[in-house]
Amino acid sequence: PVLAIRQEKSGDSLMARILVFVGTERGTLVVADDVGESRQVQNFGESVEHLLFHEQERRLVLLTRNAILAQLQISEDGKVIPVMTMKLSVAGGGSVRQICWAGPGLLAAATGESMIRFFNL
Repeated sequence: PVLAIRQEKSGDSLMARILVFVGTERGTLVVADDVGESRQVQNFGESVEHLLFHEQERRLVLLTRNAILAQLQISEDGKVIPVMTMKLSVAGGGSVRQICWAGPGLLAAATGESMIRFFNL
């Protein structure tokens, strides 16, 4: 998955930059910016399946194939700081098929179960 965010520096839209996050099948999270620089942020050891951005908290939310949920803080200068990593409890094989925001900080996850799970981040 690929996720791009527009980041303004101290509310100045002329100083905005674009950050692009890429999650790979090998579990690597890479960030690239609009001036051509890129770097590996973290390796999760398994396929990155979903990427979302929590705008209110300025956090990248990442979910792997085996339901590892990670939150990474994005600072104003583009630094990525790991905040939390946890394993979600999911029945039916342990995979999450789809995630989306159900509200501010409220993540909805469709799994192999006959219900939707919600996670308050």
